[in-house]
Amino acid sequence: MPGELPPATGYTFAAEFSVDQAIAAGASTVKFSQPVVVYEDNFLNFPIGEAVPVGYYDKAMATWIPTPNGRIIKVLAVNNGQAVLDVTGHGIAATAAELAELSITTAELGELAQRYQAGDSIWRVLTTHFSPWDCNWPYGPKPCPGGDYTCAPPMLEPLVIVPLPELEGPPPPPPPPDNEDNVICPGCFIDVENRAVGEQIDVVGVPFKLNYYSAYAGSALTLSGGSVSGGGGGNPPLPRYSKIRLKLTGGKPVASPPINEVTAELKMIGRKWQRSFAPSLAEDSYATFEWDGRDRYGRRMYTCQTAYGKVGYHGELIYYSSRINMAAAFASYTGGGSGGGGGGGAGGVPFTGNRPNLTFAVYARGWVSVCPPLPYEQTPINLNGYGSGGAAIANPSVVSANIGGWTPDILHAYDPLRGVLTMGNGQVRSTAGITDNIQTVTELPGRLTGVFANGDLLYTTADNLYRYQLDNQSSTALLAQPTEVLGATIAANQAVYVNTPYRVQLLAANGQLTPLLGSGNSTGENADGAEGLTLGLSRNIDFSVNAGGELIFTDRHALRKLGLDGRVSTIAGVRNRSGSIEANPDERFLLSPRSPV
Repeated sequence: MPGELPPATGYTFAAEFSVDQAIAAGASTVKFSQPVVVYEDNFLNFPIGEAVPVGYYDKAMATWIPTPNGRIIKVLAVNNGQAVLDVTGHGIAATAAELAELSITTAELGELAQRYQAGDSIWRVLTTHFSPWDCNWPYGPKPCPGGDYTCAPPMLEPLVIVPLPELEGPPPPPPPPDNEDNVICPGCFIDVENRAVGEQIDVVGVPFKLNYYSAYAGSALTLSGGSVSGGGGGNPPLPRYSKIRLKLTGGKPVASPPINEVTAELKMIGRKWQRSFAPSLAEDSYATFEWDGRDRYGRRMYTCQTAYGKVGYHGELIYYSSRINMAAAFASYTGGGSGGGGGGGAGGVPFTGNRPNLTFAVYARGWVSVCPPLPYEQTPINLNGYGSGGAAIANPSVVSANIGGWTPDILHAYDPLRGVLTMGNGQVRSTAGITDNIQTVTELPGRLTGVFANGDLLYTTADNLYRYQLDNQSSTALLAQPTEVLGATIAANQAVYVNTPYRVQLLAANGQLTPLLGSGNSTGENADGAEGLTLGLSRNIDFSVNAGGELIFTDRHALRKLGLDGRVSTIAGVRNRSGSIEANPDERFLLSPRSPV
C-alpha cells in the first residue's frame, strides 16, 4: 500500500490505475472528462445492494481521500442485449430511478450484458482520475450474544496484579539506616551502636579482603530442595515460591463471542510464564503464577524484583457492512447497531466474508514488585530501631557468597525497590531521605534538540534553528532564511543535521542547507541502493548520525541508513507491510513509523 489505511479499515481490495505517458511527463495526476466505471468480481460474496466504500490515495497530501460509494450489483438476466440488475438486494429488477441514481446508462447495461452472465455479482465504483484506488470495508469483533457490542473486552481498566504476601513469608522491613559513620573500635572492630562485631582479613594472591559482620552472619542459610531453612531464631522453613495473581475479568464475565480466548502472561528478570483460558470465565477470575526466586539462568535472586503482567482478550475479526446512507463511507467505522438486511439500512450489520480468518487482541498491562521466597530471619540484634528483636533482612551479599557468613569486600548488592545498598564490608547505604537536586539552567522559547561539545544548546522553533550560549544567555539564529524545521541533531563532529518537510539537510556555516536525504515529497524511490536524494520520505522522520557519519533514520516501518556513498540500505524492518509474516519474515521486526532513533 502506498500509505497507511485508517485503523478500522480492513484490507479488502486495492489497485493502482496509471498511464506510462503521465509518469514519464512527471504529471501529478490525470483527470477524466467524465467518471469511468470500474468493475470487480464480488469475490468475497458480500450482500447485494451493499455500499462499496471507496477512496483514492493523494500522493501530494500523503493521505487517503474518501469518494462517493460504489454499489454491489447483481445481474439477474440478460434481455435483448441489456443486463437486468438488482441494486438493492431484494432480488427484483432495478427501476429506472434506481439506475439513474447510480448513473447507470443504457450503454452500460449493454456493456454489462457482454461481460457478465445471469447470477454474477459485481462491485461497481466510479473513478475520476488515475490514482491508487482502494475498496475497503470496516472490520471489527463479532457482536456479543444478542447483538450487543458493549460487552467486549470485559476489562479495560489498568491490569490488577496481586502478590500474595501470605505465601511469600514476612514482608521486607523498611530500609536500614546508614552505618558509615558509626563508631568503630580498633582491633577486630566493634560496631558499638549496632552491638555487632566484625573482622577483615587479607586473601593471599587476590586483591581483595574477606569481611565478617555479625549483624549479617545469621543470613548464611542452607538452601535445599527449593525451600529455605532459617539460619537462626528457630524459624520454620519458608515457602518454595512467591505467588502472583493476574486479574482476568472485572465485574462481569467474559462473553463469547466476541472473545474466544483469554491469555495471561507474566515477565520478570528474563523469565516468562504464559497461560490461556477458554472464554467461559466468571467475573473476578484470576490467573496464578509461581516464582521460585530464580532468574532465567537459574541464579537465585535476593532482592525484590519487578514483574510485568499482561492479560489479552482474543477474538475473530469480521467485516462490517458500510453505511449505505453515508455518501462516502470509506474509512468510516460502523461498529454495532441496527440496520436493514443486505446493507439496505443504516449499516453496522456484521457479516463474514470468505477472507482467511483474522484475529484481534486487546491487552491490559501492569506491573508489581515481588519479593523472592527468602528469609527475613528473627535476630536479637537492634539496628537503631530497625529490627528491634523483630525481622532483620538477610544480607544478599552474605547469602550469595555462601562462604560461612564471610563476604568479599568487592561484592555488593543493591535492592532498587527498597533503595538499600549492602556493601561487602558490611556497610549499608540507604537512599531514604535523598531528594533530587535539579536546577533550572534556562528556559528556551523552542524545543531542545541537542547540546554542543562546549555546552551550547541547540533548539528549534517553527521556522528556524538557534544556538543558545549559556555563558551570556543569548541565542543566534543558524538558518539564513526562515524554513519550516521539524527536528535537528548534532553529529559527533559537531555538524548540524536538520529535518525539513520530506528531507534531511546539512547546515553550513553560512546558514544554507544542503539536501542529503529525501526527494522533497512523499513520492520517489524506496528500494535499497537508491540514491538518498531520490527517496520518498514521510514529512517528519526520526533520525540520528552515527560515529562514522552515516545517517540512521526511520522510513515507515523500517530502520534505514544513508551510507557515505549517498545510497540507502535497510537495517531492520520493512518499509511497507505486506500483512503476512509468512510472506515476509522481516515483518516480525516491523517498527512504528515514529519509532525514536
